Amino acid sequence: HLHPADVADLPPDRRPHGLDNLDFSFETYGLLGGGRCAVERLLPGYELAAIHTGQYVGEARQWSERIVFPGAVDKVIEGVENMRPAANSVFDVYLDEDRLVYVKEECGAEDVAAPFFLHVHPADVADLPPHLQTHGFANLDFAFETHGLRGGGRCAAERLLPGYELAAIHTGQYVPGENREWSARIGIEDLQ
Repeated sequence: HLHPADVADLPPDRRPHGLDNLDFSFETYGLLGGGRCAVERLLPGYELAAIHTGQYVGEARQWSERIVFPGAVDKVIEGVENMRPAANSVFDVYLDEDRLVYVKEECGAEDVAAPFFLHVHPADVADLPPHLQTHGFANLDFAFETHGLRGGGRCAAERLLPGYELAAIHTGQYVPGENREWSARIGIEDLQ
């Protein structure tokens, strides 16, 4: 999974996900010879913030490695002082025109262990894909390990918002089966 320094560099269909997915199987991309094996993958030409790679069998990961490039956290956080503070809870959440940025200046493993939830409520439910219209919102939940960056004791996550007009955003973190770690609702007055 490739995380760009600028989400706008992604192909349009990948921008809502915030990353490019280059998953592969060894049989299609690998070389085996002399008892050794190797795989080579070309990276895209745009600047990268992080790479998350590994192997899995079914749902179980065999191994996982996250490579964060120097300055990547700074680049995501850059300019947040000019964004609108949207929530001040366990994380500071900043709202830009088309994205939310989650920032924690002193960040430990316990701060990012719980999954983040992000529910966006459109001004017009008809803007949602048909299968979500009965729910009334789009679910952009994410795990920090797939969408976040850590460095210099700080951590940040950036999520692009959908292109349609929003009525509200509900975000936070929760521990499944337990109470929410934190929760913030960003209303229509904050989105205007």
